[in-house]
Amino acid sequence: MRRSAAFGIVSFLLASSLVAPPAQAAPQQTAPQQTAAQQAASQQEGFHQSQCPALHIAITPGTGESHAQEDPGQITGLSKGRNFVQEVAEQFDGVDAWQTPYPASAGMVTSIDKEEAQAMPYGVSRREGERRLLEHLQELLAQCSDTKVLLVGFSQGAHIAGNVATQIPAERVAAVYLISDPKRSRAIGNQTAAGATLPLTNKGAIPSDRHGVLGERQPGEFEGLNVVQVCALHDPVCSIIQGDPVIAFARAQDERSDATPYLESDSRFDQARLLASEMAMVAQLPSTSLAKVMLQASQHTTYTGERRDFTTIDGVRVDDWMAMELSRIASEVTGEHKDIEPKPADIHHGYWQMIGYPLWKLMDKLYGPKSDQAQLTWQVFDL
Repeated sequence: MRRSAAFGIVSFLLASSLVAPPAQAAPQQTAPQQTAAQQAASQQEGFHQSQCPALHIAITPGTGESHAQEDPGQITGLSKGRNFVQEVAEQFDGVDAWQTPYPASAGMVTSIDKEEAQAMPYGVSRREGERRLLEHLQELLAQCSDTKVLLVGFSQGAHIAGNVATQIPAERVAAVYLISDPKRSRAIGNQTAAGATLPLTNKGAIPSDRHGVLGERQPGEFEGLNVVQVCALHDPVCSIIQGDPVIAFARAQDERSDATPYLESDSRFDQARLLASEMAMVAQLPSTSLAKVMLQASQHTTYTGERRDFTTIDGVRVDDWMAMELSRIASEVTGEHKDIEPKPADIHHGYWQMIGYPLWKLMDKLYGPKSDQAQLTWQVFDL
């Protein structure tokens, strides 16, 4: 089972003692690079002008939601919720999709449920993701002169997609959607200082003293690009108060480049060293700041998935809103017009909700909406 996005925020801000013990083996760093080269060669064979798509969607998931050896043609999307990229790619003849295969790691917190996963500092993982995504897009655009690209990223993936978007010709970029970007610039109304649109969510407007946990993008960095940044007010990854001690901690994680000392050996000792170095950094954080971030961390997982506390835009859950947005862009680029209808935000998709929602409605009808039976059912099934 794929790790939930909750591990992304824990890894990002707390870096990790909530995962497997140090005995977990870490594969050699060179293997994913060799596999990536083979994947690139395979992709190159398929880039022929006559087969080039009108729109190419590249999605980069967040921490723990991918690994370096995944098949980029298998679009798994984000950890939970609607797989909007795959859905749109299947709806339109002139659209295809690609998912960035990268470590998606933040130290010991990674997709360790996968045998191919690697543990490495956030900064190393992020730079590797940027390299792979940029190389893929440069190759595609060089061989497909009429193709436009649409970039999507969540959390660490949003950091990557945002950085890469500024390194390719703006006229080839149809749009960029960054969900919970850790480099989100401060808001100026419904815009950010970097030049992105910031839709209003049900969580409320974001004050100007809040920005991404890894600092801010340069003013005007997205000039000439159609960039949309989605951020919930209390999500500490994309909306943290200026001066919070967690910011310095997160930046230190992003700047780390010591990938290999702990990774080229399967020994318990080397794995323990990596975990210990991260725990030492966590120990330096003020307990009050750490507790506050932990309380707000759940907001990082409200964009998708089976949650009661959804983040919505115009009354539509974010992953459903993304399906509509990507469909709109695809219609504009391809000339095909297909509507993807949103699902009401109060419809849940998980097994627990499939059982719990009808049971709650029954309790509601039998005993009343404020009855103990109805309230208990609601809480037990996290509706």
